[in-house]
Amino acid sequence: MHVGYEYQQVQFLWIPVWNSKGRYLAWVDTGKGKALNIKASSLESIMDLTGKSYPSRTPIPFWEKYGGKLVSLPILFLCFVLFVLTRKDP
Repeated sequence: MHVGYEYQQVQFLWIPVWNSKGRYLAWVDTGKGKALNIKASSLESIMDLTGKSYPSRTPIPFWEKYGGKLVSLPILFLCFVLFVLTRKDP
């Protein structure tokens, strides 16, 4: 049995902007590609059964979780400043 974490991601120009609907999944290699939803609270008992250790926090990489926001916010701010500075008043 394998345990993994799946989430949906919104990207803009290959920059991750938002992550949502994260969930833990468990699956067995049956060749049919089926997975079972499991609750994070059930993860501890699965760890005991399999003898493996899994992360205690959401396993989303830093770039996926924060990097896109750190890059996109300054870009949006710069666009706003350029828009205000180049606007011509009547």
